[in-house]
Amino acid sequence: SHYFLLFYTAVVFWSNKLDFVAEMDVIISGLSKCRSNDGGAEDAKENTMSELWKKFMYLFENDIDDVKVFSIDYIIYTLLKIVSAVIIIPLWIIIGAVTFGMLWPPQIRSKLMKSRLTRQSGNESAEHERVEQMTTLREGVSILEDEIKAEIDKGRQELENVRNVLVLTKSDINIEMNNVKDIVTELFECLSAT
Repeated sequence: SHYFLLFYTAVVFWSNKLDFVAEMDVIISGLSKCRSNDGGAEDAKENTMSELWKKFMYLFENDIDDVKVFSIDYIIYTLLKIVSAVIIIPLWIIIGAVTFGMLWPPQIRSKLMKSRLTRQSGNESAEHERVEQMTTLREGVSILEDEIKAEIDKGRQELENVRNVLVLTKSDINIEMNNVKDIVTELFECLSAT
């Protein structure tokens, strides 16, 4: 009865723990999916800012080999490069810094704020780690369950052995009591005969 109570308590304890871990896993994976699916407007904004940043960076590529140095195209191109380098890009970076990176283009934000690991691989490794922990917990509970069952069986066997010893001892005591009774009866008969 004591072993059964211990076994039942352990099973309830570990079952509740595993249920809790499973519930937290579902909640976390649901939240991460919601975050990844709610980014429609943000993605459009990021794509626009990304494209705009790419256009500004395209100005600084040296691909105007065909244009003459004193042509109108070259002068406009050079003016755009100077205005972009001196006014627009620094102003954009300053405004982005003031807004804590919200208005930075995604390229700058990713260089300065993101870790080396991608978000996807971080989620996958976290989920993989949770699955491993769940598997380890399940194996631990299974091993504990087997150990408790073995202890219960051992306790039952010991109880059966004690019962057998008690039965043997009781029969031995009954035999000895009958022998003592016979001896006392013979002694009374001997004493009464004299």
